[in-house]
Amino acid sequence: MNSPREQIQIDLVNWLNDHSNKYDAPYGVIPDMESLPKGGKVRTVTFGVARYLDATVIIWSPKQITVRARGALAYKFTGTFNSLAELLAVME
Repeated sequence: MNSPREQIQIDLVNWLNDHSNKYDAPYGVIPDMESLPKGGKVRTVTFGVARYLDATVIIWSPKQITVRARGALAYKFTGTFNSLAELLAVME
C-alpha cells in the first residue's frame, strides 16, 4: 500500500504522461525523492513544456504541494496548492 504522498506522486506522473501532448519536455516526467537539509525526505516530480517551462512539484503533504517553475509559462504554475486536484485544475 502506498503512502498518501507516494500516491499523489504516482497520480501526478500518470496524469502528466496522459497529457504528454502538452507537457512535452525532452527529458520527460521524472519522479524522485529528495533529502531535506535538516533530515527527512520529500517526493518530487519534474516536468516541462519544451522551450517554455521547467517545473518541479514538491509534495510536502497531501494538503501542501509546492511548484517551483522557470520559463515563459512559470507564472501559471508557481505557488502552493492545497491538493492535487487544485494543482491539476491549474495545469488543465
